[in-house]
Amino acid sequence: MKNIAISVLLLISVLFLSCQKQEQEISVASQEKSIESFVKSQTGKRVVLKGGVNRVVIEEGAGDTLANGDSLILEYAAFIFSSGKGVIFDTNIPEIATIAGIDISNSGMANFGIELGTTLLIEGVEIGLTGVRKGEHSYILFSSRFGYGNKVIGIVPKYSPLIFEVWIKNVKKN
Repeated sequence: MKNIAISVLLLISVLFLSCQKQEQEISVASQEKSIESFVKSQTGKRVVLKGGVNRVVIEEGAGDTLANGDSLILEYAAFIFSSGKGVIFDTNIPEIATIAGIDISNSGMANFGIELGTTLLIEGVEIGLTGVRKGEHSYILFSSRFGYGNKVIGIVPKYSPLIFEVWIKNVKKN
């Protein structure tokens, strides 16, 4: 009898996890469809699609393209994607932070410099930054698969698609 009860509990657990996984996959597919619609609406803009991450180039840059191991300085504003820029949750731009009520005084993110491939960036941002040039202004969009996944981060709910607006200030080949 005890073995039957354990078997039933295991079966229920497996079914629950399977349903949860299916819901997550449906959510990601829906997010990717919504992102695709937004990207298609950006007529006349160059779109870079890499591994499920979209970069919509608003203003072209010039010079060297960023690759793994190279450094860059950028300004950014991060939003929860909702058919476009939704709720802002992070930025390193003082004017945007003030308007959004985000305290960046102790963030150390002014003139945010990174070396691609060696920092703890969100996977979608890391993928999306590959190939940018100095002076570029872009949107980097991705589903929760490349974002925070099933984690709640600050005001960002789990399984949230994200859009980062980035302004590339400098690219340095290393």
